[in-house]
Amino acid sequence: MAETENNETETPEEAEAPAAQAATEETAPREPVEVVAPKERRRRARASKAAQTKARKPRTPEERQAERTAERRRKAEGRRV
Repeated sequence: MAETENNETETPEEAEAPAAQAATEETAPREPVEVVAPKERRRRARASKAAQTKARKPRTPEERQAERTAERRRKAEGRRV
């Protein structure tokens, strides 16, 4: 009967072992994660964002100056109010 008692105590452990092994397999990464420096990570993020946005057509210096002037006027209005 002592053997029966040992089998009974081993049964729950055996039942837990496959579950623990399955949990370990699920959490283990399938591929090694690439280690990237923060500087490289930021560069990649900027590149991916730039790829998503359309490039503007080239502007003349007069158009750029007009935009600056309009922005200054808008800011000045905000300060006056």
